[in-house]
Amino acid sequence: MSLPSSRAPSPPAASTTVQDAIKHSYNQYWVVLPQAEQAVSPQDRRHLLGRYAAQPLLDDVLRNIEKLHAQDLTSIGHIVVRIEKVQVKGSQATVWDCQDSTNAQLKNSRTGKVTSRGTPNDHLRATLARGSDRQWRITRISPLGRC
Repeated sequence: MSLPSSRAPSPPAASTTVQDAIKHSYNQYWVVLPQAEQAVSPQDRRHLLGRYAAQPLLDDVLRNIEKLHAQDLTSIGHIVVRIEKVQVKGSQATVWDCQDSTNAQLKNSRTGKVTSRGTPNDHLRATLARGSDRQWRITRISPLGRC
């Protein structure tokens, strides 16, 4: 689910550890996702998300945004990221997150009616890969139930 936010992506600090860089990319994905959903064109969406997401996740998220819009749905609110653990193996990393999405909702963009609400404890596992530009990007997000 994508969620609106007015925060712009910020670069990681110059002297970060690998784990800090991974956490930064993971967090920024959730900041950029709602901005991408609200973007005017599919190219703008791809550009915004491409900084923090890679294949196959990137195309999956872009398709999901198009499906939401085709159903006159949009997201409001925000997700609180609560990273539990980061594991790094070379150019691959795994992040475990227990998100609070109680302030995240889907609403009908024509009627304004809220159609679904988030929960306080969504357990996710994200796989990230480091690109040739040394930027960490999420390649897959797997729901793990409740945490």
